[in-house]
Amino acid sequence: MLSPELLVYEVGNTLWKSVKKEFIGLDEALEKFSYFLELENSFDNPQS
Repeated sequence: MLSPELLVYEVGNTLWKSVKKEFIGLDEALEKFSYFLELENSFDNPQS
């Protein structure tokens, strides 16, 4: 999946706002962002 560059920033911004409003902790936000980046990378470079 080729995603728009802004998608990474939007996900990061959403997680940051969630931390700021104390919906989730910083560790959880970092974990989710890391997972998102791995997921995005797996779509950009599929294993045939």
